[in-house]
Amino acid sequence: MTTAAAREAAVKPYSGPKWPEWVLSLAVCFLIASLLQTRRQSEYGQTAQRYYFETPGIPILHTIALTLNLILLVSIFLWVVKPVFERFISPLVSFLAFGGILLAWYEVIRATATQPNPIYILQELPYRPVNNLGILGASIFCGYLLFRMPYGFVEVWRSNLIRIGLAVGLFLCQTIAYEFLTQTQIP
Repeated sequence: MTTAAAREAAVKPYSGPKWPEWVLSLAVCFLIASLLQTRRQSEYGQTAQRYYFETPGIPILHTIALTLNLILLVSIFLWVVKPVFERFISPLVSFLAFGGILLAWYEVIRATATQPNPIYILQELPYRPVNNLGILGASIFCGYLLFRMPYGFVEVWRSNLIRIGLAVGLFLCQTIAYEFLTQTQIP
């Protein structure tokens, strides 16, 4: 390689994923680890978690969540390797993040639904044993979608402070929504 070609390659601007995608991929790694740990812990003893995983459809929901997270990680990896795919991968990652929100909330609602003869009580709701750590994972995906929005006319640092405030507010709103959901259950 000549020095002119090396200089041109060095000047080329970075066009891969931005910091929200890097943070999301790190968070998704932790979500995958929590999914695998939850699945593994559900195999031992007579625990509420094990009874919960014997409920029809719950293992399928966790498999869908694991698949969604793995597709999200592979998509971001492809974006790192081939930045030209950004126009296809960026909307896909946003769509998968939205799917992660819906999937987590669907299982939270399903887990809190009262059963006619409950034989177990899930004490760690709304975080465990729900997929993607329940509303925590939903908040991670919401935060990613917030940080993907354009900055607008506000300075970058102010916009980021507003987004952090909105992300914390969304987490608190989801917690309040969960509390409202559990209080309105018909016994």
